Amino acid sequence: MARLGSVLAEALAAAHVASVVHRDVKPANVILTTAAPGLKLLDFGIAKLEDGESTSGTRTGTALGTPAFMAPEQIDRAADVTDRADVYAAAITMFLLLTARYPFEGLSAQEIMLGHQVLEAPDARSIEPTIPEPLAALLKACLAKDPASRPTAKSLMHDLARIADDLGAAPLESIVQRLERDAARQDLVGTIAE
Repeated sequence: MARLGSVLAEALAAAHVASVVHRDVKPANVILTTAAPGLKLLDFGIAKLEDGESTSGTRTGTALGTPAFMAPEQIDRAADVTDRADVYAAAITMFLLLTARYPFEGLSAQEIMLGHQVLEAPDARSIEPTIPEPLAALLKACLAKDPASRPTAKSLMHDLARIADDLGAAPLESIVQRLERDAARQDLVGTIAE
């Protein structure tokens, strides 16, 4: 997961260099590929330029995004959203993939958004103890309420790459190729069993 997160952070860092804030980072907007670097970030439909101008024609100051992945400032200070909101959403994406749970849950979008605003994010290891401590700590830092306390996407990319290297993770495109081969084998086994 650290390798996937590193490549996602690299895609975000490239957008941020161009002063584009995605504002809707979530698993549905990430596609894995067998070609390097192994991932594509999709759907910049509600992205905005750092100067506050929306790329989609939406009104500046309008809260946009998917509630489960929205940074606190994206909910109550939409005009102040910066690249750090994307880092927050990337961390929620990784948290979900690692634990099969959202850090903030509720029965309604309003309850979920309130959680983003007032609750402290749980330690991912409290849900899934096998998560390496450095990865859990990095996720926690990315989920800070104060955007200035979160790392940049570029810093996140480097930190996650270091964790992935320390864990001996292969390049993401190699991991995706292996997953595709395994899925093809499973399909073949299922066909033979029928």
